[in-house]
Amino acid sequence: MFEREFRYELKESPESATFVGVEDYNDRLSDRSAGAVAARRAHLKALVRELQGFDSRGLNTQDRISRSMMLEDLRLTDAFNTLYGPRPFAGNGGWLVVSASSGPQHLYPALAKATPLRNTRDCENYLKRLAAMPQALTHRIVIPANAGIHSLKRRRCVNSGYRRSPV
Repeated sequence: MFEREFRYELKESPESATFVGVEDYNDRLSDRSAGAVAARRAHLKALVRELQGFDSRGLNTQDRISRSMMLEDLRLTDAFNTLYGPRPFAGNGGWLVVSASSGPQHLYPALAKATPLRNTRDCENYLKRLAAMPQALTHRIVIPANAGIHSLKRRRCVNSGYRRSPV
């Protein structure tokens, strides 16, 4: 199960795979579309149920600790998902922090440095990844920003007692 989920995480986060030296996904970026976020949320809930139902008495100490830590991490991620509600964010990495030391302006150049460019295949994969950049930035910045702005506007209207009339 641990190996299966590790592979799943690499597939769902190609950037992480590149950073740990797994080159299978160097031709893509994470899919942060609403559909992909919903699928990851559903996967997380199913995994929590699977881990909760797993009898850990037969595991050695290290595997029991790993199971407990994994379950705690998944529960925390699920709590963040609940906090976000229907917004297109997921897990404890759902909000995009942009500062002088964090954000896509640091992630993507670091990813470029971590991507091997040893042969034609590596270069073709890198070009595919670059081609995916506009959509990735839209899903990582524009859509969440719009959802956050909409949420703030709605909250401000509700808190002030103002209700929009139906159109």
